Amino acid sequence: MRLISCHIEGFGKLNNIDMEFTSGVNTILRENGWGKTTFAAFVKVMFYGFSGETKRNDIENERRRFRPWSGGAYGGELVFESGTNVYRVQRAFGGKKSEDTFALYDAETNAVSRDFTENIGYELFQIDARSFENTVYIGQNSCQMGTTDDINAKIGNIAATDSDINNYEKACQTIKSVVNRMSPNKRNGELYRQKMECAELSEKARKRQYVCREIDRISAQRDKVCEKKMDNSELRYLTAQQRKLSRYFGGKVPDGESVALMTRKAREYDRLQAQLDMIESISDGGHVRDKNGKYSRYPTRETGGGRKTAVIVLLICVFVLVAGYFITKSGSNWIAGAVTAKCGGNVKLGYIIMALAGICMILDIVYIVKINRKTADIDYTSVEKLYDKREVLFEEISSYLIEFGMETGNDVLRQMTEFQMRYDEYTDICDRLRKEKYELQRASDEYMSQMSKEEYMSQNSNGKNMSQRAKEENMSQRAKEDRMSQRSGGTKQDRYIEDDTQEMVMQYDRMLSDLRAELNDIDETAKDMEARKDELADRLHRYDLVVKTGELLMEARDRFNSRYTQPVAKAFGSYCAMISENIPQDMRIDPDMGILYRSDGLYRNSETLSSGLSDIVSVCLRAALADVMYPGEKPVLILDDPFVNLDDVNRDGAMRLMSVISKKYQVIYFTCSENRVL
Repeated sequence: MRLISCHIEGFGKLNNIDMEFTSGVNTILRENGWGKTTFAAFVKVMFYGFSGETKRNDIENERRRFRPWSGGAYGGELVFESGTNVYRVQRAFGGKKSEDTFALYDAETNAVSRDFTENIGYELFQIDARSFENTVYIGQNSCQMGTTDDINAKIGNIAATDSDINNYEKACQTIKSVVNRMSPNKRNGELYRQKMECAELSEKARKRQYVCREIDRISAQRDKVCEKKMDNSELRYLTAQQRKLSRYFGGKVPDGESVALMTRKAREYDRLQAQLDMIESISDGGHVRDKNGKYSRYPTRETGGGRKTAVIVLLICVFVLVAGYFITKSGSNWIAGAVTAKCGGNVKLGYIIMALAGICMILDIVYIVKINRKTADIDYTSVEKLYDKREVLFEEISSYLIEFGMETGNDVLRQMTEFQMRYDEYTDICDRLRKEKYELQRASDEYMSQMSKEEYMSQNSNGKNMSQRAKEENMSQRAKEDRMSQRSGGTKQDRYIEDDTQEMVMQYDRMLSDLRAELNDIDETAKDMEARKDELADRLHRYDLVVKTGELLMEARDRFNSRYTQPVAKAFGSYCAMISENIPQDMRIDPDMGILYRSDGLYRNSETLSSGLSDIVSVCLRAALADVMYPGEKPVLILDDPFVNLDDVNRDGAMRLMSVISKKYQVIYFTCSENRVL
């Protein structure tokens, strides 16, 4: 086929443009910005219509991209020859595809032709718009091509007889979609999620032994608390004793430091009292405090008793000594005779009596001397301070005892000792009571401390609710401890104890209920797990089959292409040979119509060539494809300045290439430089 003429009513920046075409090379030399690329796009759109209709980008959406800049009509006319007929195709474009119009006329008779429909491009070239762009339409800076189903079918000359190759890309896309959707290795894959579900079920089933062990543990703890609840007589006794002692202290409980301090002060008071009693006992007529607390120089009955007694004892000793003497002188006179007769005439006894009386006299004299010496050494100013200190201590101790509702007397040490004993008894009972109360909580605390709550929550299928419940129970437990620590013996104490025990039993019952529910869930899971595993194995097998199908389909496509790429490779080699010696000689074409060349022992992609060499070998490949795809009627080759990157040597080779190609094809060649005019 060949183009004869065209008329552009409005297309991009082109407006009211007419152009005639001849056989061979038709060079359109225009400056940059004239609209050469737009003109080439117009030719393609007249055959295939717009592409990228769904694109939002104005550059990718051709309808918006080529809307007439000056407004007005949008479309044009193209006259072409196909076979022995000449046709005139007209298209007018609107804002969307439904507003477009298409008309085909016989150019000689001007009659409407029904030889082709609005899909005239596919019907003429038997390839879609993408394949057209990859073969006979060579845009600027887009010489590289890629294979399509239509190109492969056209190369194999089976487009009209077999549709399998035309559906290859669709089949590959479907297989790829299924593989991605079912992937067992991607997080969003169905098989991956199913594998994770099976793994979770297996983990849940393995946890059965752990749950059973926890049920036994918690049941034992619950039984222990129930035993405490049934036998709390000791707790009741201690509570009663605590209330009794609390009443002893007048309803106020003293602190240990004040009790210890007052006890020390009572001992200090007793020591001072003993010291003052000793001073008063040895005082003679000196400064001695009277009953009113004043000092007097006259001795009192209490303070003079010691000295008088010593004098009386001394007189008795003198009398006894004299009597002993008369006994030893028995019969010497009437007195001695009378005494001797009375004593039985025992002379030895008289000496014994004299000795004892003498010893007593000596001791009594020593005592009197000692008293006199101590009395002489007394510092009555210090004595006054001792009396004052004793009175201060007495007042402090009395006030302290009165504060707790106790009567005071002179024997403050005895009272404080008794007070200390009662306080020690009270603290001991409080400690025992606190220990008994703690025993009621210890079972739960012991369990919580032995197990990791985080691990338990993560293993529980209802972890979020259990975590919230555990938090509430811990808060409740802390509140109970604070409440129990603040109780100081009321009539409601026993009821509180029962309530606390009952709360713990209920807490264990909730935990056991959750664990038993989880155990039932695990048993149900174990029944379902085998079926899930069988289903997973079946789906994995199907997935492997789909993957293998894709691999075999690609392998079949490659084998199919390899059967028909030999003519393309042969034509490609002949075109490359006429360009330049700089073109690599050992070049190959892969099944995807990619160009490989050998360098340093390795085959490399043509994209690693320089831009100029890459463009010229791609043009050679396009021409070779056209030769193989269209052995009969040749299409029009549209070249939008593809040689812009060539140097002088390769440009000469490109001219030689175009002179050969133009003998087979009509070429529409756009360029902006006279140096690249063919």
